[in-house]
Amino acid sequence: MKFSDIVYILCMCRCNAIGCIMHWLSDSFKDLKKRNPCPGDTLDLTHGCGATVYKKTENGVLYKTFTPKNEQRITEVTDEGGKIWKANESETCLHIRSYYRNHEELLTICTHSPEGLEFLRFEKRDNLWVSIGKLKFMTKLAQMKETHGSIHEKDSFYQELLKEEKKLGVKLDILNINPYKTNVFDSEFRGVRSISCSPKTGFFRKIMEGKDFIWKAQPREICTLAYVYCWSGSPRLVAISTRINDNVVYRHFERAYLGWYEITEDAFCMAFEMMEDSYRFIHS
Repeated sequence: MKFSDIVYILCMCRCNAIGCIMHWLSDSFKDLKKRNPCPGDTLDLTHGCGATVYKKTENGVLYKTFTPKNEQRITEVTDEGGKIWKANESETCLHIRSYYRNHEELLTICTHSPEGLEFLRFEKRDNLWVSIGKLKFMTKLAQMKETHGSIHEKDSFYQELLKEEKKLGVKLDILNINPYKTNVFDSEFRGVRSISCSPKTGFFRKIMEGKDFIWKAQPREICTLAYVYCWSGSPRLVAISTRINDNVVYRHFERAYLGWYEITEDAFCMAFEMMEDSYRFIHS
């Protein structure tokens, strides 16, 4: 055998060995990617890797809250690999909350930067996440919660309940909420306490603060959901979802010196943001 043939055989063996090693590394990388689908500081909503996930069902809506694990810093949020949000140099993500019911999905991302906290809101349309405003998000979330409950399951049953308004209509006193008649979800952020109230059976016919009326139903009007917003321990704002026949109407109220007054959506949002701004000013 010639010397050149020996050199050729040795080169071929080395190339085959390198090829085998590269193939093994490629397979190992693919396997690692399957086991760890979220690279680095990316949170994928589908897999939830890199985050602690808390699940809860309230009013028929599935909530998922994602918070970073240990010291991990979330700088990108994706859904099955599709990018939803990516941080700039000074941003980081504190937590993510998703809302799901009947193929409808909403999402909030709480971010932090030197300018402070910011909430980003999204709606899923045709498998794509689309950014939406605060008022639209609040309306859609209220609709998502409002569709849950016996009075909306069947129109015929809904009509039967309307015939028994006196029997099934309940009073909501925001100073003394009855846990036996009312589903309550209580949370607090930026000094604003939010209390979500929905009747366990029937619907609200009156909403009061002690002896003071906030809202009283008109003929054939019912309320299925109420939000109470408190500042410094006192109720300041109330938002309710009402229905007259098949029409849903959202109404807003503010506590003034002489009692409760109905206000517009814009005035409600402005008053709500003023409460948050007061908290930021006090703690700045």
